[in-house]
Amino acid sequence: MIGVAIVTVASILAASIFLLIARHRKLLLDFGMLTGLLAGNILLPAAPFVVLFGAARIGVVTSVVLASMCCLPSFFSAQRAIKVLERKGTDRVTVVLDAMWRVVGAAIGMLLVVVVTGLFVALFSGLIGPQVAG
Repeated sequence: MIGVAIVTVASILAASIFLLIARHRKLLLDFGMLTGLLAGNILLPAAPFVVLFGAARIGVVTSVVLASMCCLPSFFSAQRAIKVLERKGTDRVTVVLDAMWRVVGAAIGMLLVVVVTGLFVALFSGLIGPQVAG
C-alpha cells in the first residue's frame, strides 16, 4: 500500500516538473537547455520503481544506489541551467530561475523518497531489525 502512495507521489512530482519545463520551453530553448532538462527528468519518476521492484532482484543497497543515480541527472542539469540563467541576469529569466530551483528541490525530494523507501524495504524485508533464528 505504501508503494502505491510513493509511486503516486513520484508521478505527480514528475508531471509537475514536466509542466513547469513546458511552460518555460521557449526561453529554455533560447539558452539551449531544454533537451538536457527533459532528458534528466525522464529518469526522475523511475527512482521509486527501482527501489520498490529492484530490491527483491538486486538487493536493497544496490537498488537504492541505482535509484539515487536516477535523481542525479535532473539535479545536475537544473544546477547547470541555474548557473547559465544567473549569468544572463535579465528580467525574463527570473521566473525560469525560480522554476529551476523547484526542479532542484524536486530532485532532492525524490532522493529523500528513495532513501526512505529503501529504509522501509530493508525494514520489512528483514535486513534491519531483530533476526529470529530458526
